[in-house]
Amino acid sequence: SRQPEATPPKKHKTATKLKRRTMMQTHEEDDMIDESEFDSSEVGHLTSFVDDHDDDNNSDDDGVELVALSGSGSAILVKSLPYTKAEGCRKRCVMSVLFLSIALLGACAVLNYPLFGDGYNMDGNGNGKDAAAAALVNEDGMPPAQPSPPVTMDPEMMNEEEMNEETIIINEAEQIMEEEEAMEEEMNEIQEEYVDIDMDDVAALEDDLIFEEMETFVGAAVKPIPFATLQDGVRFEVLETFPHDPTSFTQGLSYNNGILYESTGLNGKSKVRRLDATTLDVIQSIDIPRQYFGEGIAYHNGNLVQITWKKRRGFVYDANDLSLLLDFPFETEKMEGWGITHDAIHNRFVVSDGSQYLHFWDDQTLEEVGERVKVWRLDGSPAKDMNELEFWRGKVLANVWYEDTILVINAVTGFVESEYDFSSLWPKHERKKEGADVLNGISISQDEDVLFVTGKFWKYMFKVRLI
Repeated sequence: SRQPEATPPKKHKTATKLKRRTMMQTHEEDDMIDESEFDSSEVGHLTSFVDDHDDDNNSDDDGVELVALSGSGSAILVKSLPYTKAEGCRKRCVMSVLFLSIALLGACAVLNYPLFGDGYNMDGNGNGKDAAAAALVNEDGMPPAQPSPPVTMDPEMMNEEEMNEETIIINEAEQIMEEEEAMEEEMNEIQEEYVDIDMDDVAALEDDLIFEEMETFVGAAVKPIPFATLQDGVRFEVLETFPHDPTSFTQGLSYNNGILYESTGLNGKSKVRRLDATTLDVIQSIDIPRQYFGEGIAYHNGNLVQITWKKRRGFVYDANDLSLLLDFPFETEKMEGWGITHDAIHNRFVVSDGSQYLHFWDDQTLEEVGERVKVWRLDGSPAKDMNELEFWRGKVLANVWYEDTILVINAVTGFVESEYDFSSLWPKHERKKEGADVLNGISISQDEDVLFVTGKFWKYMFKVRLI
């Protein structure tokens, strides 16, 4: 082989590159290199370099390689550079700690996270701002606004405010307790007042409580109607008896301002009359068309409203002179008209048709309003054949066809609250001799406690008081 030119030995210049790496090769692999390619001075220098590092008894453990390049560049020499296990472990540990420290410092610098101190509260003021989030920007590209420093309160002021709040709470509690005590005393008084009430008087008591706040259309205070049943016998008092036209088939009565209005029936004989309420003398009388069978009549706001039996036609008259103002059609459950009265509390007319139902008409338009109400008697049976009606003390009074009975009806619930037996007023065996028919005709009078009552073809009219 070609001999390399002689060159002066140079320290650390024999090899152009040196590197260290971990290797698991044995020393025998070094024999693969032909040392003849190297200058003796180069080999000597390399040998001395290796020997300087082989100063431990554990020199047979390979640690790194020493790579040398010949001066001519035609060959390389690789020698094992041994070192001890302890020395290698120390070096590895030092290098690992160094790299980890550098990595940690770099991460803290990027995240702006302090290496020491409170890493959660960025500003140290307890504002709960995450350190990493504090380094971010908002949607507008601007850094987030810094929170205001916490407000510190003077301990004396805090104690004073707490005392004021406690005082307010105590005052409110005392006020509530006083109100509860007052309510309890009031309830005890009520219980003492009503503890001895008879259950038979419950209905009357309820009426008394309700009607204290109600007024009739004449402005008088509404009074309760005494409770009565058909088994109670006579529950009325006759105050006065008047002569009455025995040819009048009375279907309805109504009163206003000293005048008693009467509607009579039968085809071709039906009339509307104005009577003096003091003497019952006839002031005025008109006939209605022959095809109509007159039924109930009711006064309201200067007018009279009369209904007919099967023609489903009603009439409105001027109450002062009985002049006809208009006629109107109507419908009921049975398509008939029997009784009518005006409910001044609810501004409506209440109408019967011989069925179990009460009907309600607007007192301005005469059109049916609301739902029809079924009426039930005290024994739970349907209240059929309700005839003439009268509104009194917030209730509807009703005659019953072929019965000498007056019902007291709650038109809201449909329940009969009292039933009065009038069979002794003019007994049947007496009136049959006169050709008189059933009791029919009820009206209020100038006395709020007194009612007018009569019947079909009756020669008498009575003033009575319910007891």
